[in-house]
Amino acid sequence: NQGAQGIQGSQGYQGYQGFQGNQGTQGNQGDDGQGADKLTFNPQTGTTYTIVSADAGLMLRMNNAAAITLTIDTNANQPIDTGTVITIEQQGAGVVTVTPASGVTINSTSRKTWGQYTVIQVYKVDTDVWNVIGGVA
Repeated sequence: NQGAQGIQGSQGYQGYQGFQGNQGTQGNQGDDGQGADKLTFNPQTGTTYTIVSADAGLMLRMNNAAAITLTIDTNANQPIDTGTVITIEQQGAGVVTVTPASGVTINSTSRKTWGQYTVIQVYKVDTDVWNVIGGVA
């Protein structure tokens, strides 16, 4: 026969945890964004206008009583970066129709403004491909 097992001794105390080190310094803050604080206008009073590279980021204010044809030219003629947004306002009574130059695709169910003070936007999604959004008829 085996004898009874003896009583186990107490566990010793756990030592104290050491101090946490100092936090490292914070890095430099990044530059402020370059966003515009307000719109820059490009007023147009004719019945035809072709978007140019300098219109990138602007608001075209189309002001004529007669219908207005707004043409988007090819990237070869007017190089504009993909992702560029151009805002168009029908300021006068003349409806603005966005028209592609030969070789340009415009994706939209409609390309006409629906009334005075209507605002639409065109934005470039590929080399010669644009989308139209906003107050289209």
